[in-house]
Amino acid sequence: MARVLRQPKDPESVALAALALRHYVTPVDAPTKFEADVATKLKSLGLKKATAQRMLDNFDHIRPSNRERFLGPLGVAKRMPRRAIKKRDPNVVTPNHVVIPQFTLRRRFRANILSGEPIPLDPQVLAPIDYTITFEGMHCVDETHWDWAGSDEIYVVTSAVHITRQGDNVVRTERHPITAGTSGVYGDVDSHDTRIGPRASCWNGAVAEVRLGMSLTTVVFEHDYGDPDALRDEVNAAVILAIGIATYIYPPAGAILALIQASGLVTDFFNWLLDTGDDEIGTVTQVFELDDLEEYSRTRTSNYTEVFGSTQPTGLMFHFLAAVNDNDYVAAYQVQRNPRAPVLPQTPVD
Repeated sequence: MARVLRQPKDPESVALAALALRHYVTPVDAPTKFEADVATKLKSLGLKKATAQRMLDNFDHIRPSNRERFLGPLGVAKRMPRRAIKKRDPNVVTPNHVVIPQFTLRRRFRANILSGEPIPLDPQVLAPIDYTITFEGMHCVDETHWDWAGSDEIYVVTSAVHITRQGDNVVRTERHPITAGTSGVYGDVDSHDTRIGPRASCWNGAVAEVRLGMSLTTVVFEHDYGDPDALRDEVNAAVILAIGIATYIYPPAGAILALIQASGLVTDFFNWLLDTGDDEIGTVTQVFELDDLEEYSRTRTSNYTEVFGSTQPTGLMFHFLAAVNDNDYVAAYQVQRNPRAPVLPQTPVD
């Protein structure tokens, strides 16, 4: 399906991303500070030059008049102008397709995590060593076309990011479903169908190494003629590029802020820099602090039931969901804590 260009939420960052890719693929003499710093970040995160070149080629194939109309003069520039990139106000963030859980968090967790103090725990409960997020499966509320027109062939790409206490970014990207060590596709998916499992880890982080929290981007694809494993690499590349841009234009001290902003850029980069070959049904990013993970890991799982469809539980058990394309598809996740701890008593919503 041909790309339909959308007005990006952050046009300047899309244009800056393309300029950063130009220098990364073909280094220029006397680069600007922006070009040099972002290239260093992309290299440290392991962005492959071949993937960066494909992203740049996709961008250059967009008609220059469209690039200038949507992105301004930077959209058609071949080199970064010698002007300082204005740092963004850390108090003003306009994320795109980013979800921050409005979970009823126990204030004792949130207050202590943000202050850097230890989480107060029952003396009988051991402090958490690490958390793991597992992909549990997905549910189709409404397939991508009329029911009589055929079934969907679906796969899900997850990309998890956290910032270490030393300020390094760690990115992990996986494709689901994973069966016998090999990624596959959910075939013959129709409206109201559920696919449970195979359960697969998509993120793990040691509490001692994670700085405040992490983000999880979920991308649902319909398989047409693209290479799903290559698309996994491109999702990974889009996330890496978003981190490189966000950590440059936002203060390095704002770890969670950088995750939120980087996550917000991913959808824009998908539309402008990737030509997937498979249809992207939708993308959503969720940002979690460590207290969110503690709360989820000590909460009973829920059995997914459609809100407007069948009232029968699907058997898809979750701690949190990632819904895309106006809730047409839903991915389910659980959070595991090591060591395990008792389920917390429910508290009333204020």
